[in-house]
Amino acid sequence: MEDEIDLIDDSAFYLGVNEVFSGYARNHTNALVYLVSSDMHTYTELDLVYHATADGALGGGGGLKLVDWLAKFPLKPGDTVDSVCDGDIVDLVDRPQFYTKYCASEMVRNYTQV
Repeated sequence: MEDEIDLIDDSAFYLGVNEVFSGYARNHTNALVYLVSSDMHTYTELDLVYHATADGALGGGGGLKLVDWLAKFPLKPGDTVDSVCDGDIVDLVDRPQFYTKYCASEMVRNYTQV
């Protein structure tokens, strides 16, 4: 008998990612998210940090690049920054069941440094 591997599908994984980031946002008023729609897990140690946008690791969507978003930090008093994510902003309870192009409203926010 072979060992069975219980795999998670894309939709369930993406829901979990949104739930984790929503938890950060719920517990920390200054938690912000830049979520890249990609199979990549990290960017800051790779040249991709200069190209990635929310719609993919190689950019191309015309949105704010990850490197430009990171350059906004640390914030000075009065500076504002937004979470960045590719897709429709929806409450997690209303998320599409078999789709990963959405952003949980619970994790998307605008933050102004005091």
